[in-house]
Amino acid sequence: MKANYSQLEWLNVGWLHGVFVIFCLIVLTDIAQFIAFFLGFNTYFLENAVFLLMLVIINLLYFYGFTSSRKPFGYSKEDLLFTTALTSRKRINTTLGENKGLIAKLEDHMLTHESFKNYDLTIATLAQEIDIPKRRLSELINDHYDQNFVDFINTYRINSAKERFMSPKSHTETILEVLYEVGFNSKSSFNTAFKKKTGITPSEFKSKFK
Repeated sequence: MKANYSQLEWLNVGWLHGVFVIFCLIVLTDIAQFIAFFLGFNTYFLENAVFLLMLVIINLLYFYGFTSSRKPFGYSKEDLLFTTALTSRKRINTTLGENKGLIAKLEDHMLTHESFKNYDLTIATLAQEIDIPKRRLSELINDHYDQNFVDFINTYRINSAKERFMSPKSHTETILEVLYEVGFNSKSSFNTAFKKKTGITPSEFKSKFK
């Protein structure tokens, strides 16, 4: 996910926790049924409990499948294949001069077009904007900046937010306004990323320039 997207909050994998809990209940109930049968107790209630739990989990999965987007796991098959390719030992061979040119092109684009302000930015979108193969761009970010895609984009977002705090458009400008403008879509993710980069919270940083 961190290799493909600049935001992680919308990626929906939380439903797996519910599936896991119900599955554990089925397993535990099934074990209890086996023990009860072995000891000679009536297992009618436990048999029905297993059946009902299985019905619940099947219907929940059906319901989720019909009501979710076309990417129910939060990522597409293409994203998964791309991430798998990144972990392979085969890398794209480029010279030092080519790398310097690509880095200059990337940084110029980020500062000029401010793509990081797009909260829905993906590495595929950015690669298309600057006409660099997606895998080459990912390797460049990992090798040169020692960051994954989401951290790379957040660096620009946080730097932009710091500039806004130091030189606000108005004295009434809020942290919420700034975080949305620089590309974040939630206060919690902004606070986490800001503190990770600066060591202090946005409120603490902003208070220094009042």
